[in-house]
Amino acid sequence: MVALSAAAVCATLSGQAAPTATAPAPYSQFALPGVGGELRYALTASESLVSGYNGNSGSGVNAYTNVSGDLAYLSRNPLHQFSAVYAGGYLFGNSTFPSNFYQSLTLSQNFRTRSWNFLVGDSVSYLPQTPVGSLSGIPGAGDQGLAPVVINSTPTLGILTTYATRIGNVVSGTVSRDLTASTSFSLSGADSIQRYTGSSTGFQGIDNDQQSASASLQHRINERTSAGGSYSFTNSTFQSSVLLGPGSYGYQTHSAQVSFTREITPQLNVVASVGPQWTVSGSNAGLTRGSAVNVAATAALSYQARRYNAGLNYSRGVNNGNGVVIGSRLDSVVGNISRPFARIYNVGALVGWNHSAQLGNSTLPNFDNQGVVGGGQLSVQVSRSISAFASYTLQRQSFSGYAPAGIAFNGLTQYGTLGVTYSPKPIFSRK
Repeated sequence: MVALSAAAVCATLSGQAAPTATAPAPYSQFALPGVGGELRYALTASESLVSGYNGNSGSGVNAYTNVSGDLAYLSRNPLHQFSAVYAGGYLFGNSTFPSNFYQSLTLSQNFRTRSWNFLVGDSVSYLPQTPVGSLSGIPGAGDQGLAPVVINSTPTLGILTTYATRIGNVVSGTVSRDLTASTSFSLSGADSIQRYTGSSTGFQGIDNDQQSASASLQHRINERTSAGGSYSFTNSTFQSSVLLGPGSYGYQTHSAQVSFTREITPQLNVVASVGPQWTVSGSNAGLTRGSAVNVAATAALSYQARRYNAGLNYSRGVNNGNGVVIGSRLDSVVGNISRPFARIYNVGALVGWNHSAQLGNSTLPNFDNQGVVGGGQLSVQVSRSISAFASYTLQRQSFSGYAPAGIAFNGLTQYGTLGVTYSPKPIFSRK
């Protein structure tokens, strides 16, 4: 969201050329605002066929209808910028595919003074499954190629689960100050919860809470390059349940990283960080002991042009286990791309891969997980505000070993979708 606000400040400094009267209207689809004062929205209806639901090859072919909407707004004032992104809808299933609502809302508010900058954010979601890496997180919603909006972290792909509705909320805050014209210092904190409300297997996922805090120092080497260092701490707690018994369980992590940011071109940026991460035991009745040291790292490559955007994110570190296990060591790759061509067509794609394994200092039996999510979408403009699309999404996962929640699926699930999206021209505020 910081990048979104910064892009809006730059965008307001230049105008947009009006199309000629004889030229066909360029392809129009929902996208996040790039100019301050811009409001975008879209409505989508689609029909999907699902093969091997929840990785079960014997489940045959199921069908569901999706009705959804997207809304995004970026305020005009660059010093006190507010942004909001919403994606949600309803899945109309049948006797073998559950009907469900899905909702996600991310809000952020920026306050800037001459030397200080404050950023607060809140992201809440209600999903019937592990998100697939698109804006809504739901296959067949017509938003492949649009990356999810997250606060205080990078997009990651977790362990894929069988049907398990979950509620998640992340509240974060960051304060930064310019020490010199080239050096800044920042402090940030976040609190997140994840609650599971049901599962088709008869088991619920493992509820968890997480608190984190970090401090970082950044120095601008030149107009395009910055470097810095940071320290972060997280405390993860897993709630008592039928699966875990009474009491709560948890662990803490400490991480020290060096970071690097480079603007390769005005459109292409890379951000990377790496460093050691210590996982230590908490008050968890002996489920972890001593400490373990791993390498934590993040890397993000982004390309943003007027009508073309792409991103690739890599993350390595300790993860909360996505409700399936009590913490894990995670490697995750998430990529998104959206590209129009021939003025009336647009291609969107997503790819995600993750590998999860037991924490090094855990006393629980080992497990190993590898999962892949991929898909593509082709859209064609029917009129200035209406487009039709066809998309394909696959989820494949191999999970072996111990999982107290028992809701990780093994196998292949495929989604084929046809749909229509209504996305009118953006609305601009004059204030």
